[in-house]
Amino acid sequence: MKSRRCRICRVAQSKYKCPKCLSPYCSVSCNQQHRASCKPVEPPVVKVEPKEPLPTRLFCAPGEEEEIDDSFPDFVPLEELRKLETNEELLALLKDKELREMIESCNRAEDKNEKIKFLMKNDLFVRFANVCLEVIEPSSEPNNSITCLREALR
Repeated sequence: MKSRRCRICRVAQSKYKCPKCLSPYCSVSCNQQHRASCKPVEPPVVKVEPKEPLPTRLFCAPGEEEEIDDSFPDFVPLEELRKLETNEELLALLKDKELREMIESCNRAEDKNEKIKFLMKNDLFVRFANVCLEVIEPSSEPNNSITCLREALR
C-alpha cells in the first residue's frame, strides 16, 4: 500500500485518516489543526429501485375456485404442489437468503425461461429445483428429473 504524507504538515508520513473527510494526518496536533477546516465528504447517494411486491398468496383459499387449464404437458395438480409446503429439505433450503432472492428475481423477470436458464448455472438453485422436482415427480434414478429439466432448458 502506498504511504502518504500528512496533508497538514506535509513532512511526516500519515498514520491516520480523518473519519469525516478521509484526509491523512500524522499526529494529534495536525489533527487539531485539520478539524478547524475539515469539510466532510458526502457519502454517494445510492438509488435503490423499489421492488414490485410479490403476490400475497400462491393458492386459492379453501372454498375458492380458480379456472385451471390442465391440458398443458407441464401441469402439476394442486395436491402435488401442496407437498412442497411440508417438505423439510425444501423448507431448509428456503431459509437461505440468496436462494430466496434468486426466486424473487425469477418471479419478477420479464422472460422467466431465460432467467431460469441463467439460474440453473447456480448450484444452490439447481439443488432447489431438484428437490422440488423430486417431491412432485419422485424417481428411482437419482437426479433423473433435474437432467430432464436441464435438457429442456437447452
